[in-house]
Amino acid sequence: MAPWDRCRVWRGLVWSLFAFYATFLLITPGALKFLQDPPLVQVSLVGWTVDYNCTTDDPSATVSLLYSRNFGISYSVLQASPNKLLLRKQVFTLVNLILSDGGYYKCKATDQSGQTIQWNRVSVLFLQAGL
Repeated sequence: MAPWDRCRVWRGLVWSLFAFYATFLLITPGALKFLQDPPLVQVSLVGWTVDYNCTTDDPSATVSLLYSRNFGISYSVLQASPNKLLLRKQVFTLVNLILSDGGYYKCKATDQSGQTIQWNRVSVLFLQAGL
């Protein structure tokens, strides 16, 4: 093979690799991720509030707060309501806590492409009666 043919082959290979990586990095969206790790344990008093920050790197992602009274049992999606669960941007605030709010919480997020993620561990909420 003549030297100029080798050069042409290398240029073609380099251009193909560049096109592949440019397409992968610029066109393929990044994986959806939470911006903060979940708190392992939260302790609060009855009547107080507690926040669960489910903020992702995609502000348009839909977030949900999941709850289970018992560890390892199926989780239910909590619905926002003005007197119990507030949602501002991607942060949930549980208000007017009662003892039965204690349990296991985790966030779930879904972006517009349908990619869904959830916290890889649960956050335990312990409640104490007032002093």
